Amino acid sequence: MKHETINVDGMMCSMCSRSVERAACSAGSETASVNLMLKTLTVDYDESKTSIKEIMKSVSKAGYKPFPPGKDSTSLFKRRLILGITLLVLLLAVYYPHMYSQAFDGLVIPVTVYQFVIATFVLIINRSFFIKGFKSVISKTPGMDVLISLGSGISYIYSIVLSVTVIVDVANGQSSEAFDTSRMLCFESASMIPVLISIGKYLEEKTKRKTSSALKELMNLKPLEAVRIIASEGADLKGIAAGGAYETKTVNTDLVRVGEAIIIKAGETIPLDGTVIYGAGSAGESALSGESAPVEKEPGSEVFQATTLLSGFLVVEVTKTGKDTVLSKMIELVTQASVSKPDIAKLADKLSAIFVPIVLSLAVITFCIWEFAVGAGFAKAIGYAISVITISCPCALGLATPTAVMAAVG
Repeated sequence: MKHETINVDGMMCSMCSRSVERAACSAGSETASVNLMLKTLTVDYDESKTSIKEIMKSVSKAGYKPFPPGKDSTSLFKRRLILGITLLVLLLAVYYPHMYSQAFDGLVIPVTVYQFVIATFVLIINRSFFIKGFKSVISKTPGMDVLISLGSGISYIYSIVLSVTVIVDVANGQSSEAFDTSRMLCFESASMIPVLISIGKYLEEKTKRKTSSALKELMNLKPLEAVRIIASEGADLKGIAAGGAYETKTVNTDLVRVGEAIIIKAGETIPLDGTVIYGAGSAGESALSGESAPVEKEPGSEVFQATTLLSGFLVVEVTKTGKDTVLSKMIELVTQASVSKPDIAKLADKLSAIFVPIVLSLAVITFCIWEFAVGAGFAKAIGYAISVITISCPCALGLATPTAVMAAVG
């Protein structure tokens, strides 16, 4: 059984994480766990039955972007966000004067075409919402993207229909009717929905990055190299260390085995857990314990990976390597705390699974009430229905629990 973690871009709520987990399991993964805060997917799979490429391919088909650890898509998202905000400002700069003044009385068609063009570019920039929304419906795991796509898409299509009406009215010489109809355009709503959601997503990303930085810093504490004493198996390490006549070699810490001896000089970071067999000094262990006072080390004392030898000289017999060191155990505990789902998170997932159908049903009911029972007119009825869809995006439902967990471990 192989254990791997990959990054997944595009997850925004608990329904997204549920979709990714289902996609991974459908590709043959035995277990799949999404960390919504770190944007990662952790899988356990049998290499004889599937591969990480197949799992990533399945996740991609579900509408998300898996990529190997180390890569970052934030810069591209930021550029798209800035462009989207700029276009939205340009749209609103014309929309509001036209809506609430007589500034564009004689320019009904140019203003209508201008709004259409700007809104089209905004939706193209934010097309990922529509792509993921469509794919999530196909995979029968509708999420927040469906609500965003419907709210923005319905506004856009409705505005196109009104735009055609405006052009027809102008062609027929009905300038007054055309002007009134042009004020009912919803291109600004179609553009504002994805842009505002993207702004919120960007702010959430900044908060999550800051919160998870402690975990990454903890992982970066691991030294990469150690100075190993070259000795034959079964040799008297204490005698060799005391004699001082020995050869050393700088190697990767992954190559050091339990029972081998390493040397640490003043100012160096201790690369692995072990027991002092020769020398003396004081070590700073604040990285692990938080205690700033130096700890004296002498033969028989234990030393720990990622702590610093402040003074002295030590020869240490390695007792723990790899995932068995104290630091590795700490990292494992913190990682498991962020990856594992508390009961409240599982409850949120169950609620999210039925959230979208309920919201869409409420939107239809809202439209019917305002259109047929109240008689407010189609424009107002469709506007209220769109409002129900857009304000119901369950970001808080999906992010509250992982944010609380990460804030605690960070």
